[in-house]
This record gives sequence, structure tokens and C-alpha cells, in this order.
Amino acid sequence: MDKIDYKKIIWLSGLVAIVTITVYVKYTKITLGLNFDTFGVIGVVAGINWFLWSIFKKWLWKYLIFNNWLVMIPDLNGSWSGTLQSTWIDNTTNKPIPQIETTAIIRQDLSTITIDFSTNEMESRSIIAEISLHPHRRVTEINYIYQSDPDAVVKHRSEIHYGAAKLIYNKNSKGETLKGDYWTDRKTTGTITLKRNI
Repeated sequence: MDKIDYKKIIWLSGLVAIVTITVYVKYTKITLGLNFDTFGVIGVVAGINWFLWSIFKKWLWKYLIFNNWLVMIPDLNGSWSGTLQSTWIDNTTNKPIPQIETTAIIRQDLSTITIDFSTNEMESRSIIAEISLHPHRRVTEINYIYQSDPDAVVKHRSEIHYGAAKLIYNKNSKGETLKGDYWTDRKTTGTITLKRNI
């Protein structure tokens, strides 16, 4: 399913065009036809539609007035906190390592999203990321590939590595969460659990 209802966007663009032409012709008192004035009106209409689409894509899409009829994805911008739980088994204890506390910063507009993680030992940044809506279940997902850069003091046991993750968004009376699994090129896996900071 698309992030946005493009049929409605086309209808709204047409409405903007009609209003623009009506106002422009009324106040400039030009005559439309096969002349340069008509080409000028077309340029004005295209410019206004482009400007409105640009500010909508960057900022306006976040407003609740557009949710669920025009924009189908949630606004995930902001700070999230939670844990990383690795499935890796410590050879010395034969037990999984403890959960690691993490903070994530999400930056998003209508077409792009980035997600950056930090723990007390590393920073990771998405290289490629996409937010999508499952076509049947209407579940919002973030899928991304990331690079993780451990702090210098732990690089002897934790090298720079790459991974991928899939997070599922959920909202209920207790708040907003992101939860899913990650995989790394070090052949480790784990679960990420995040909650939006208020």
C-alpha cells in the first residue's frame, strides 16, 4: 500500500489549478486562448502546485488533519529509548549477554527516513532506510541497513560491522513502540525494542 493516496493528491492538484487559474485570470484580466498569456498561467499553476507539494512533503504531511485519508504512515520523528537483546551466547558463561540500553533518533519526511542508534559502547547509523505500509494488514514497518561504529576502547573485541533490521510500529493506550529483529555480518542476531520518549 502506498504511503500516500495519490489519486486524492491528483484531485487536490486539479482543484488548486482551477482556483489558481480563476483568481489569476480575474485579477490580471487576461484572455485565455492560444497566446502567451495562457502559457504564463500554466507556468504559474505549475509553480504553485510544485511549491505546495514541496512544503506538504517536508512538513505539512505530519498534521493529524491528513492522517488516514491522505497520508497512511505515522510521524515517527523524535527520540526513542529501549533495549537491544542479542541472541549471542557468551562462551565463558554459556548464557546470552544482558540487554543493552539504547537510544534511537528518527528523522523522517514523507519520502525518506533515517534512524540512528547509540549505546554506551557504539553508534550506528542507517545507510539505507524505508518506511512502508503492509498492503493487507496496514502494519507500518521500518526496514533498514546500518553501519555500527564501536567506541575506540572496545574495538579490540567489537569491530565496525554492518547489519539490517526490520521494526514494526505499534500504537496503543500505553504509547508508541517499535519492535523487531536485527541481523549482522558478524553472524549475530537479536531483538530491538523501543518506546517513543514523551
